[in-house]
Amino acid sequence: YFGIEEKNRSNTNWHSAVYELTQMSREMLPSRQLAAITTAAHQVHHEHQQNHERMVREYEQDMLEYAEVCERLQEGEPPPSPPPPVPKWVPLAADDFLPIFIFVVVQCCTQAAMPAPMRTRDLLWALADDSHLQSEAG
Repeated sequence: YFGIEEKNRSNTNWHSAVYELTQMSREMLPSRQLAAITTAAHQVHHEHQQNHERMVREYEQDMLEYAEVCERLQEGEPPPSPPPPVPKWVPLAADDFLPIFIFVVVQCCTQAAMPAPMRTRDLLWALADDSHLQSEAG
């Protein structure tokens, strides 16, 4: 699965990041195209955090159900094992981010939103203003 670790997988297949990157094909200016790439990268981080928050909510619901089951146990009956805890939230490291962003780019290529990503990269490097290439977008 593109080298994306299980803990970093998205149940929506990074839909918001894919959407933002597909918007790049609608932009004519290189600076706006770089902005679309940056926005897509931000969406990966945002969706990663949302996925963790969803896991926490699901865990809390599982714990409520577990408590209800434990309350209904007959005396002497052993309780079931509790749900596994949710790991602490950790921001994506570069090694975790890169396979996810590759996945996002491939999804855009399969949707024909980015038919030639390497050509697009070369054009952006050639046409974009140097100040944009020195910032977060570059």
